[in-house]
Amino acid sequence: MTAPKTTKRPARKPDPVTAILANVKATHRSVADKRMPIGGGHNPAKARRYFAEEADRWAFIKMTRDKAELSGWDAELLEQLFHALAETGHPETAKFHLEKVAAYAVAAIGQLDREAA
Repeated sequence: MTAPKTTKRPARKPDPVTAILANVKATHRSVADKRMPIGGGHNPAKARRYFAEEADRWAFIKMTRDKAELSGWDAELLEQLFHALAETGHPETAKFHLEKVAAYAVAAIGQLDREAA
């Protein structure tokens, strides 16, 4: 009598986001205790106006690039980052944009990894 055949499952391909998030967690541990405002400087209101203008500028750049099929993570990241910095007076809106920055940054790191492979 022969023993039943057992088939091994193929090894799972590691999720690249897991490695990226592990690096993010490690960096977070080193900066988590820093206490500072999101927008610093001598004139935060003036800075928020500047950041709002930059957010609009990068939104226009992103739209122009998208139409020309020349998209890049730089425009995605900068638009969202400037929106977040412009909205420091509205914490929920700022958090929304910072979460997008984090997601776009992870996607951009993934793109760098794919290009290096």
